[in-house]
Amino acid sequence: MIGGWSAMRTLRPTPRNYWVAGESPKIACLRLDVMNSAIEWHDSELIAINTVSAHDSVIVVDAYVHRSVETPGVSRGEGGIQRVRINMRSVRIEGDAGELPATIYDGTLGLGGEEHRNLIAFPLLFTGSASLALTFLDRVLLVSGEHISIEADGDFRFIEIFDFTDDGSAN
Repeated sequence: MIGGWSAMRTLRPTPRNYWVAGESPKIACLRLDVMNSAIEWHDSELIAINTVSAHDSVIVVDAYVHRSVETPGVSRGEGGIQRVRINMRSVRIEGDAGELPATIYDGTLGLGGEEHRNLIAFPLLFTGSASLALTFLDRVLLVSGEHISIEADGDFRFIEIFDFTDDGSAN
Protein backbone atom coordinates (compact mmCIF):
# COMPACT_ATOMS: atom_id res chain seq x y z
CA MET A 1 0.00 0.00 0.00
CA ILE A 2 1.00 3.65 -0.40
CA GLY A 3 3.38 5.09 2.19
CA GLY A 4 3.24 2.11 4.51
CA TRP A 5 -0.44 2.59 5.46
CA SER A 6 -0.92 -1.19 5.52
CA ALA A 7 1.58 -1.35 8.38
CA MET A 8 -0.74 0.89 10.39
CA ARG A 9 -3.50 -1.76 10.31
CA THR A 10 -2.58 -2.78 13.84
CA LEU A 11 -3.81 0.54 15.19
CA ARG A 12 -7.33 1.20 16.48
CA PRO A 13 -9.23 4.35 17.44
CA THR A 14 -9.91 5.13 21.09
CA PRO A 15 -12.88 7.22 22.23
CA ARG A 16 -10.72 10.37 21.71
CA ASN A 17 -9.98 9.27 18.12
CA TYR A 18 -6.32 8.55 18.83
CA TRP A 19 -4.70 5.59 17.12
CA VAL A 20 -3.19 3.10 19.56
CA ALA A 21 -1.78 -0.41 19.28
CA GLY A 22 -4.61 -2.86 18.72
CA GLU A 23 -7.07 -3.56 15.92
CA SER A 24 -7.71 -2.38 12.37
CA PRO A 25 -8.27 1.35 11.74
CA LYS A 26 -11.24 0.42 9.52
CA ILE A 27 -13.36 0.54 12.68
CA ALA A 28 -13.23 4.33 12.42
CA CYS A 29 -14.59 4.16 8.87
CA LEU A 30 -18.01 3.07 10.16
CA ARG A 31 -18.79 6.71 11.04
CA LEU A 32 -18.88 8.61 7.76
CA ASP A 33 -19.03 11.96 9.59
CA VAL A 34 -15.54 11.38 11.01
CA MET A 35 -12.52 12.07 8.81
CA ASN A 36 -9.58 9.69 9.16
CA SER A 37 -6.28 11.56 8.96
CA ALA A 38 -2.67 10.75 8.17
CA ILE A 39 0.48 12.85 8.17
CA GLU A 40 2.67 12.71 5.08
CA TRP A 41 6.19 13.71 6.16
CA HIS A 42 7.11 14.71 2.60
CA ASP A 43 5.70 18.22 2.02
CA SER A 44 5.78 18.96 5.77
CA GLU A 45 7.96 21.48 7.59
CA LEU A 46 9.76 21.20 10.94
CA ILE A 47 9.02 24.38 12.90
CA ALA A 48 10.61 23.79 16.31
CA ILE A 49 12.07 21.30 18.77
CA ASN A 50 11.34 22.42 22.33
CA THR A 51 12.71 20.85 25.48
CA VAL A 52 9.92 20.76 28.08
CA SER A 53 12.04 19.21 30.83
CA ALA A 54 15.39 17.46 31.13
CA HIS A 55 13.92 14.38 29.42
CA ASP A 56 10.76 15.49 27.58
CA SER A 57 10.51 17.28 24.24
CA VAL A 58 7.88 18.71 21.95
CA ILE A 59 8.41 18.78 18.20
CA VAL A 60 6.26 21.21 16.23
CA VAL A 61 5.56 20.45 12.56
CA ASP A 62 3.42 22.12 9.93
CA ALA A 63 2.35 18.78 8.52
CA TYR A 64 0.80 17.93 5.18
CA VAL A 65 -2.30 16.00 6.26
CA HIS A 66 -4.42 13.65 4.16
CA ARG A 67 -8.06 13.39 5.33
CA SER A 68 -10.62 10.87 4.09
CA VAL A 69 -13.69 9.01 5.31
CA GLU A 70 -11.85 5.87 4.18
CA THR A 71 -8.06 5.34 4.07
CA PRO A 72 -6.10 8.63 4.01
CA GLY A 73 -3.54 8.86 1.20
CA VAL A 74 -5.22 5.98 -0.62
CA SER A 75 -8.92 6.88 -0.90
CA ARG A 76 -10.55 10.04 -2.23
CA GLY A 77 -10.18 12.88 0.23
CA GLU A 78 -8.57 16.22 0.88
CA GLY A 79 -5.10 17.48 1.66
CA GLY A 80 -3.96 20.44 3.67
CA ILE A 81 -1.54 21.82 6.22
CA GLN A 82 -2.07 21.42 9.95
CA ARG A 83 0.25 22.32 12.81
CA VAL A 84 0.89 19.24 14.96
CA ARG A 85 2.68 18.67 18.27
CA ILE A 86 4.74 15.55 18.76
CA ASN A 87 5.33 14.88 22.45
CA MET A 88 7.91 12.32 23.51
CA ARG A 89 9.42 11.28 26.86
CA SER A 90 12.98 10.16 27.65
CA VAL A 91 14.17 11.84 24.48
CA ARG A 92 17.52 11.33 22.77
CA ILE A 93 18.31 13.50 19.76
CA GLU A 94 20.96 12.67 17.14
CA GLY A 95 21.80 14.84 14.18
CA ASP A 96 20.67 18.33 13.33
CA ALA A 97 17.80 19.76 11.31
CA GLY A 98 19.76 22.90 10.44
CA GLU A 99 18.06 26.28 10.33
CA LEU A 100 14.35 26.19 11.19
CA PRO A 101 11.85 26.10 9.69
CA ALA A 102 13.18 23.22 7.58
CA THR A 103 11.46 21.33 4.75
CA ILE A 104 11.07 17.60 5.45
CA TYR A 105 11.82 15.38 2.47
CA ASP A 106 11.02 12.02 4.09
CA GLY A 107 10.30 10.52 7.47
CA THR A 108 10.00 7.22 9.27
CA LEU A 109 8.21 6.61 12.56
CA GLY A 110 9.26 3.54 14.54
CA LEU A 111 6.75 2.25 17.07
CA GLY A 112 7.86 -0.70 19.19
CA GLY A 113 10.06 -2.11 16.44
CA GLU A 114 7.61 -1.54 13.53
CA GLU A 115 8.58 1.13 10.99
CA HIS A 116 5.98 3.34 9.30
CA ARG A 117 7.44 5.26 6.37
CA ASN A 118 6.21 8.67 5.20
CA LEU A 119 2.45 8.27 5.91
CA ILE A 120 1.29 7.77 9.51
CA ALA A 121 -2.13 7.70 11.17
CA PHE A 122 -2.94 10.88 13.06
CA PRO A 123 -3.70 11.67 15.86
CA LEU A 124 -1.63 8.98 17.51
CA LEU A 125 -0.84 7.80 21.03
CA PHE A 126 1.73 5.06 21.59
CA THR A 127 3.27 3.76 24.82
CA GLY A 128 6.61 2.03 24.31
CA SER A 129 9.82 2.71 22.46
CA ALA A 130 9.46 5.16 19.60
CA SER A 131 11.76 6.80 17.08
CA LEU A 132 11.28 9.47 14.47
CA ALA A 133 13.78 9.90 11.64
CA LEU A 134 13.29 13.03 9.55
CA THR A 135 15.28 13.56 6.37
CA PHE A 136 16.08 17.07 5.18
CA LEU A 137 17.94 18.23 2.07
CA ASP A 138 21.41 17.34 3.35
CA ARG A 139 20.94 15.94 6.86
CA VAL A 140 18.96 13.54 9.03
CA LEU A 141 17.49 14.12 12.48
CA LEU A 142 16.78 11.10 14.69
CA VAL A 143 14.61 11.56 17.78
CA SER A 144 14.05 8.50 19.96
CA GLY A 145 12.36 7.97 23.28
CA GLU A 146 9.24 6.57 24.92
CA HIS A 147 5.52 7.34 25.00
CA ILE A 148 4.87 9.35 21.85
CA SER A 149 1.74 11.34 21.12
CA ILE A 150 0.97 13.26 17.95
CA GLU A 151 -1.95 15.68 18.04
CA ALA A 152 -3.31 18.76 16.31
CA ASP A 153 -2.08 22.14 17.50
CA GLY A 154 -4.08 24.25 15.08
CA ASP A 155 -6.78 24.17 12.44
CA PHE A 156 -6.60 22.21 9.20
CA ARG A 157 -5.89 24.57 6.26
CA PHE A 158 -7.39 23.07 3.09
CA ILE A 159 -5.16 22.94 -0.01
CA GLU A 160 -6.61 20.36 -2.40
CA ILE A 161 -9.00 17.51 -3.14
CA PHE A 162 -7.26 14.30 -4.15
CA ASP A 163 -8.60 11.17 -5.80
CA PHE A 164 -6.07 8.38 -6.29
CA THR A 165 -6.53 6.26 -9.42
CA ASP A 166 -5.76 2.55 -9.68
CA ASP A 167 -2.19 3.29 -10.73
CA GLY A 168 -1.48 5.16 -7.47
CA SER A 169 -1.34 8.67 -8.94
CA ALA A 170 -3.49 11.51 -7.67
CA ASN A 171 -6.00 13.41 -9.82
